[in-house]
Amino acid sequence: MDCENGIFIYADSVGSIGDISISDSSLFLRNKTHWEKDTHDIRPCEGEGILTQPMNALYVKNASVRLENFTWDADGDMKGQMGDWLYADGAGIERVVPHAGKDAD
Repeated sequence: MDCENGIFIYADSVGSIGDISISDSSLFLRNKTHWEKDTHDIRPCEGEGILTQPMNALYVKNASVRLENFTWDADGDMKGQMGDWLYADGAGIERVVPHAGKDAD
């Protein structure tokens, strides 16, 4: 998948989203617009609804995700605007096959 944003999976509370599998998937991030890369719009919600933090290839909050053969990369402009490849808060991440990308283990 050739895109400008990473994969964003967000829930207000732990356990609200589960049984997500990302398999045999490849993600390439490239700068295509002038939109800010460090904001996430989660509206409708209570409160502000705009999260501000560096972009990630995969952002998971309060969800369980299984990764199988997931790879990613980004062009030079995007790599400079990114945080860690994975943001996981209140999340269960199972890696069946190690990921590949900028920070591969």
